[in-house]
Amino acid sequence: MFEKKPYRTLQSTSDINGIDPQIHEGRPKGVMVGLRNIFHQPERTTTVPEMLASYRAVRRKLPDLRRNAGSQSLFKASVFHDLLVVAALVERERIIQ
Repeated sequence: MFEKKPYRTLQSTSDINGIDPQIHEGRPKGVMVGLRNIFHQPERTTTVPEMLASYRAVRRKLPDLRRNAGSQSLFKASVFHDLLVVAALVERERIIQ
């Protein structure tokens, strides 16, 4: 579970009380730190700087993805699919380098 602010979950989500949320403070770096904590892989640990570089590369493509789909929303099926493809290509390029 991700949350922008510490302790806010205690006010609104009693059914998940006891689960430690990953506090991201509304920043991409905070989300990356949380993802790394949750999906830690001892054999291949992706660093937060690597994750942020991938995030920035994908983010640069967002205007093109929206324009090509004719939509401002990233949650339209076609835009989301294109976003996944771009993210996979960015990661593939990073791994090859």
